[in-house]
Formats: sequence, C-alpha cells, structure tokens
Amino acid sequence: MSYDSVNDSLKKIGKMVDDLKYGFRTLKSTKEVNRRRTLQSILDRANTLRGNVQPLAELLDALIDDCESQVNIAPPATSSLGVPYATTLEELGLSKRACNGLRSINVSTLGELAGIEFSDMFQIKGFGRTSLTEVETVLEKAGVQL
Repeated sequence: MSYDSVNDSLKKIGKMVDDLKYGFRTLKSTKEVNRRRTLQSILDRANTLRGNVQPLAELLDALIDDCESQVNIAPPATSSLGVPYATTLEELGLSKRACNGLRSINVSTLGELAGIEFSDMFQIKGFGRTSLTEVETVLEKAGVQL
C-alpha cells in the first residue's frame, strides 16, 4: 500500500474537480451560441473524472484496510514498568486539582493520559506548570513517555 499513490490520485482528482467547477462557472456566462460547446466540455471533464474515481476508490479501500489492521492491534495492558494502563488518576497519586483538570478533557486512566500531548494539557483551565510537573513525575514513575 503506497500512501503516496493515494495522495497523488487525490491531487489529480482535485484538479479535475476544479476543472469541472470552472466549466460550470463558464456555463453561467456563456452565450447561447457557445453553450453547446461548453456543455460538451463539461461532459468530457465529468467522464474523465468518473474514469479516475474508480481507481481512487480501490486505492482508498486498500488504505482503509491497511489503517484498520494497524488500529486493531491490541495495545499493551501495562507500561514498561508494569503499571496497568487501566490505573485511575487517583491511584497514580495525582492531586485532586490535576485529576479534575484531566477529567475535563475526558482523561481518567493512565492509558488515556499516555495518549495526550502536553500542549493539550496547557489548554485545560486551571492546569499550570505545577500540575504539568506533577503529571510528568507520575508518568516517569509509571514508565510512560509522551
């Protein structure tokens, strides 16, 4: 599965869609004498686009299958130091303030905490450097690196 081939196909089809849109815009301002020629141009562009969409659909099916196979890999149940990812924030020893802040972004376990970025934590209201340092310490003790 080549992600580059999907990207290239999407660019090519994007250009064709733009050409087709241009044809429709042109049709609005076309005089009756040239309308038939403009309609033929739109028809040609639409047929070309249809011919290129099917291969893209096949590429996208392959891409979806590839991504799904990677997503469905079961994550490990414990961190590198053996701490279960299902451990709650309270069990990790985080302060009430840090726990409440993390819960506001739907984080309640070590596994969920391991899956967020530090930049996301800075967006939490009332979550400052002290809470961030506390989270870093807890993650380090649990053997989790972000």
